[in-house]
Amino acid sequence: MEKIKALSYGKLNLFLEITGKRKDSYHEIFSLFQTISIADEIIIERIKGGVDISFSDKSIKIDETNTVVKAIKKLGIDKGVRIHIKKKIPAGSGLGGGSSNAAAVLLLLNKLFNLNLSLKKLWEISKDIGSDVPFFLFGGTAIVMGRGEVVFPVSQTPYKYFLLKIPKINVSTKLVYDNLTEYGDKSKIYAHFLEGNFNRFFNRLEKSAFKLYSELGEVKKRMLKMSDFVLMSGSGATIFAGFKDKKEIPEAYDKELKICRAIDREEYFLNFGASPSGKASGFGPDIRGFESSRPSFHKLKEV
Repeated sequence: MEKIKALSYGKLNLFLEITGKRKDSYHEIFSLFQTISIADEIIIERIKGGVDISFSDKSIKIDETNTVVKAIKKLGIDKGVRIHIKKKIPAGSGLGGGSSNAAAVLLLLNKLFNLNLSLKKLWEISKDIGSDVPFFLFGGTAIVMGRGEVVFPVSQTPYKYFLLKIPKINVSTKLVYDNLTEYGDKSKIYAHFLEGNFNRFFNRLEKSAFKLYSELGEVKKRMLKMSDFVLMSGSGATIFAGFKDKKEIPEAYDKELKICRAIDREEYFLNFGASPSGKASGFGPDIRGFESSRPSFHKLKEV
């Protein structure tokens, strides 16, 4: 195998609670992540030279801060690979494009170079690359905690389709977090999740983001006319509306909005040439243990 391709899917935060600030300056999150069909395309091939990385978006810096660069170095690969990423996920949109790219590169290089690293080992590596990278080793629907490194796969939510508005605003994640005035309790929003009260979901960062970038709040008001489930993803700038059936999406929706669907875990793994059962090579046998993990309410309260 000398060349391999895969999609690098984006994500939405179907809820996001911030429960406090950590000693390492990161914030403690409690969130429900969902992979969606908006995706970058990654092409990786073996070459006789060194390491060649390129993006279709020329504004992306390829330096020590780049998540793909970090992923390659963490695997100890310093020659013989060319990586090209065709970007569809806008930078700074709250859809996790950079983290998704890094996780996809970890999975694909593990396969292309026959490294035979287990999913658990890749997860350990991913924690040092970026906060959302561990989630993108799993995809589908998952509760994510800590600074993003604690991932519990869960059953998919009823929302199968989404309309996304991605305002052309350069949202500062740091500013949004710095202007956060209060923290919450994970038990309340988890109770809503267990009871299926999805219309009670919220994003704790919205208040801060809307105060800094009023246009985002206006976008949400307009989208609430289309759905009763409208939230900001991450720290912004994407605002999305959820629908349980494609037929529920208004025919006359704003053509600037992007329509996408939820990507479940099975489809996510098949994209990388594996399956959630762990039968295919490249992921390691311990994937069953991760897939079967479910957080109990007792455990969540203690995290």
